[in-house]
Order: sequence, then C-alpha cells, then structure tokens
Amino acid sequence: MKLIRQEWKRLAALVAISILVFSWSNGLTSPGRWTTPLNYEGDAVQILAWIKAASEGDYYPGLPVSIERLGAPFGGNWNDFPMYEKCLTVLLGLLALPLGVFVAGNVSVLLAHVTAVLSFYAVCRFLRHRWEWSFAGAVLFGFAHYNSWRGLQHLLLAFTWTLPPALICCAIVAKGARVKFRNGWGRFCLAVACVMGVSNPYNLYMFLQLMAFALLAQWLSARRRENLFVGAASIGAAVGAFFVVNAGTFIYRFQHGSNPSGIVRNYYESEQYGLKLLECVVPPTSHNVSFLADLGKAYGGLHKVTGEVHSPYLGVVALGALAWLILENVARLASVRSRAKPAAQFAQISWIYAYASIGGVNSLAAFGGLLLFRASNRFSVFISALLLLFLAARLSHVSRRWRRGRSLGLAMAMLIVGVADQVPLRSRPSEIARFESRMQDDRSLVKRMETVLPDRAMVFQIPIVTFPEAPPFDGLEPYELLRPYLHSTRFRFSHGFNRGRRQEDWQFVIEEASVAELVGRLESFGFSGLLIHRNAYSDHGEALIANLRRAGRGQSVVDDSGNRMLILLQPATEPRTPKPGGFVRLVAKPELIRWDRSVTAARFWSAGDFSLSYEVPGSEAGRHRFVCELETRRPRTVAIRHNGETLIEGALEPGAPVEVDFTLKSVVGENRIDVAAGVALSPPEVVEGAPLAVGIVNPRIQRIE
Repeated sequence: MKLIRQEWKRLAALVAISILVFSWSNGLTSPGRWTTPLNYEGDAVQILAWIKAASEGDYYPGLPVSIERLGAPFGGNWNDFPMYEKCLTVLLGLLALPLGVFVAGNVSVLLAHVTAVLSFYAVCRFLRHRWEWSFAGAVLFGFAHYNSWRGLQHLLLAFTWTLPPALICCAIVAKGARVKFRNGWGRFCLAVACVMGVSNPYNLYMFLQLMAFALLAQWLSARRRENLFVGAASIGAAVGAFFVVNAGTFIYRFQHGSNPSGIVRNYYESEQYGLKLLECVVPPTSHNVSFLADLGKAYGGLHKVTGEVHSPYLGVVALGALAWLILENVARLASVRSRAKPAAQFAQISWIYAYASIGGVNSLAAFGGLLLFRASNRFSVFISALLLLFLAARLSHVSRRWRRGRSLGLAMAMLIVGVADQVPLRSRPSEIARFESRMQDDRSLVKRMETVLPDRAMVFQIPIVTFPEAPPFDGLEPYELLRPYLHSTRFRFSHGFNRGRRQEDWQFVIEEASVAELVGRLESFGFSGLLIHRNAYSDHGEALIANLRRAGRGQSVVDDSGNRMLILLQPATEPRTPKPGGFVRLVAKPELIRWDRSVTAARFWSAGDFSLSYEVPGSEAGRHRFVCELETRRPRTVAIRHNGETLIEGALEPGAPVEVDFTLKSVVGENRIDVAAGVALSPPEVVEGAPLAVGIVNPRIQRIE
C-alpha cells in the first residue's frame, strides 16, 4: 500500500514538472496568456480548425466527414484527405467545449507532453527499472526535441505516448516466454495494436515494421506458437483498427471514385523530408546554449535539402545512450568467444536509419509509388524512445548497488541537463504580439459581420484557395481563410472543401467571371456577403472593390487592419444550388504554383510538364475555346497537345510571352490539354525552393455556343 502511494506521488510530481517545463518554455506564465494560441499561422490554424469542427459535432471517426459551416453551400468535404488521429481530434473537440478552441489548443499541446511522460514512466516501472531513472527518462522522452519542435502546428504528431508500450509489445513477441493469446500479455499486445491502428499512421507504419521483425526474430529462435500467433494477431488488429477508423474515407471513395488531386505527393519530398543522421546530432538554432545554437545556424547555411530541419535532434542524453549502445554491441560482436547477436534496440535503430534516411528504403518505396509516408524524419521519435528505454534499463542495472542518494542525484542531474538541452526557452514577445494582433483583427471582423448579416448567412471568400496544403499564394498565408471560421459560430463560409471534386468547381469558374456575373451568381446561390482578402491582390483589391461599387454593391465592413472587406450582397429569396454540370473548369496535374495575382492576371508556374483537364457533360459536348499566355524564365521548347493532337510546338523565350487561343473539339467526359515543358537551355530558375519551368497566365476554357 505504501508503494502504491509513493507511485501516485511520483506520477503527480511528473505531471507537475511537465506543467512547469511546458509553461516555462512557452511563456505561459499567466492565465491571460493561455487564451492566445502558441501559434496562429500556417498549419496551426488548420489544427485549430479540426478542433473547432470536432467541437461543433461535424467530425466522427469511421464516418464520411462534411463540415457544416465550411464549403458553403454544400458543406466542407474532408473525405479525400487522410485525416489522421480522428479519435484524438474528437476528444480535443470535447475539450474545446468548456475551454474554447484557443485555450484547448494550448492545453492539447501540454497533454501531448504529459501523456508521453506518464506512458514512458509506466512502461519503465512495468519493466522494474529503478524509479529515479524511469522518472528522468520519462521527462526527457515527453519533452524530446521532436515533441517540443512539433508544437501546435503539428499537434497530432506530438502525441507520442503510444510508442513506449508499442515497443514493449514488439519485445514481448520477440522474446517473451509467457505469452498466450488469452492471458494478460496477449491481451495487452492486442489492445496496444488497436490503439496504434487508430492513431498516427506514421507511428502505425513503423510499428508494423518492427512487429514484423519481432515475428522474424521469434521464428528464427524459439518459434513459440503463442508468440507468433499474438504477433500476427497484433498486426491484424492494428490494420483492422486503421480501416475501421478510416472507413468513412474508403466508403466515400468507393461511392465517388478516386480523387488524384485530393492529396498531391511527389518523390522529391521523400528526400526533402527524409531522415538525415547529421540532423540527429546537430543542435537546433533555438538551443539555449549560444555556441550550440551557432552550430545549428552554421549547418542551416550549408545544407541544401530543406525539410523539417532539426526536428530529429536526439539531445545529449540520448546521444550518450546511442554511444553506449554502439560500444556495447561492437564489443559483443567483436568477441571471438561469443556468438552473441546484436541487442534488439541496436537492430531496431539500425533498421530505422536504413529505412528512413535519404536514399534509403523509404525513398526506394517512394520511387515505386508509395508516396504517403514522405516525411520519414518523423521516425526519429522511435529512436529517441528506444535509446531512453535502453538507458533507463542499463542505469538501473549499473546503479543497483549504489546508495539511493547517489543514484537519485545523478538521475536528477541528467533530467536537468536533458531538459535544458532539448527544450528551448521561447522568449518571443514580438511573435506573441503578432498573434494577438491577428486574433484581434479576426474578432473585430466577425463582430462587425454579426451586426450586418443574419444567422446562418453564407459568405463567399475570394480569392479561391485550395484546401488543404495550398501552394504558395501571393500575400496569403496557408490556411488564412480559415481564421474567420475559428471566431464565428453563426456563419457558413465557402472555403474549406477538399480540392479535386467537381461539386465545387463552380467557385473557380465564377471567380474569373466579370464582376456583374460574379455578383449575380453568388446572390442567386443565396450568399449574403463577399469577403475579399485584400492582401492577396497587388493593388490591395481596389479595382475589384471599385467595380463592385459600380455594380451597386458598395455597403461593406472592414477589419481593424484593413486587409479584409466584406461586401454585402442581396441573396435570392429562393436560392438555387450550383450544379457541377453547369461549369467547365480546368484542373492542373500536378498542381501548379500560384505565384502572383493582380486584378487582371492570375499567374501559375509549373516545375516541369503538366496537364490541364476538363470534364464535359453530355449536354455541353461540342466546341470550346482555350485561351492563355505562356512564359518562361529560361529559354526552352514548349509543345501543347489536346487529347493527343498537337496544337502548337516551338521555342519560348524569357520576356516574350506567347498568346494561346485555340478552338477545341471536346468530347464527352474528360479532355486533356498537355503542356510539355521541353528541355531548358540552362537550369530552371529556383525561387523560394520551387523550380519554375513554364508560367501560364489566365488559363480559361469557354464553351462556344
């Protein structure tokens, strides 16, 4: 009983230390600071939108997802993007009900750390490691640089509490002597496998690999039928749980067909986001020790493959454990008298490096078409878990005859050094001020919208930005169009539907229409407002706003910064629904980069060859007109083909755009316009990391009556 009370006290101490470290490192030192999210730009806004949708009851695991207040008038279709951690997102949505979405976002990041700390400690104590080393190792794993680096923008990746029990399951299957399917060991493995199946697909993917190796190790050694059965059942349970929780996505695709534009992945990303051994060693630029931070800055100026740089940093404690592990196994394997095999952790870490490194097995798989697991640097968190578990085990063994005070003192010293090394102290008043200013802008905009728009009003947002993972877009930040949704409860917004489905093609078509046609169509569909994100226009949207006023739509509200203006519309009393067959839209594959935009031109760039496709229903078969301009930054040859027939082929020179205007004979169904970029006479220009081959200005397709 006394031991149980002691363990509860240690668990409480772990939670308290986690809260202190988290609050200290993120500057959350007052209750008011918790109302501003740790991050309010880029992917963090998307994460907050997921939590918001879950809090409003629009998000359920295993079912097709339609976000009622996004993607107006249909509802935001989120079924073509693999939304990971669906069960966790629902729980975080419930957390947002009493706390609000922004406080819940911060608390969720804290929970990611706390759950990892408690999970690691529980596993170590289950393995009967000494409590002080388990305690120190738990804090270091929970606040591993991988978890701290992810933050709110990669919140769901930071929930790594499943890894310690998953690794123990692999060890049980590989070496356990008391495993049976129906006893506690077998049930534990199956339960953990189910949890892995419904959690992060990256973690699931590596768990399946390590469990397969555990089965192989068992087959090559004892060949215990019970172990083999439990291991195979665990793989089956994990895969089954994955399909159950993602059943909505599979059902939707079965009903509506695949969507190649829903998620775009390329081989080069497997190298861009691959694991680099050096990044496991080089300290991050945010390190608390200046000369170590300078090492990270020096590396940042040298490397050419940019990805999630510094995320894999293991920290000095884990690197010390890695050196210990390597020396121990080298000595074991070098012994002439010994037939010992490498330790399990050594073999597992070796495989992870071989698989995840740039040019490794993952790159080979990506070259063969398996592109979903592009960011293999994320497997580095398995290495952190394995090293810290190894360290807790070895130190518990080494210190078994030490006095408790000596062991406790060294463990606490390791904890302090490790935390100071892995967790950067974020002194960022300018960043916090920027986030607070943006939130104030968003709140002011929504409050002013509430004074002029009725409940359930639909708001059309321009420019049209694809969702999710929009390419670079002028002055807009990724997911910026979701920010008004986060602060509202009454309005429906047009943004927030997965790209690539014809149901939403009408938005892209009417965006390029005349102002009179734009207003007429939106009002006929029941939209009460047109929200212009003025920072996306080179003239701040002045020409568009002037044209709207000339069309009789001059009543407006503006946010505090003046970057967004809501133009009031006059919705039809009996609105109609846009019909997919009523519009013909060009769709680019692979997706083009929208590099700049003005009132008169929308300019896109390709990295090489690309194709534009458009669907023609039976009622619109016949002739269409294809109009655009082509340009380049380097001399090259260009060819354009329509449904396999060459339309034009010739040289394209910098500064000399070529006007394209062809009458096309379209067929019912899909029609393709292929643009072959040819070979440049010099390397393509790279701007902000993107190679630019061919620019296409104002591409549009029109039916000829």
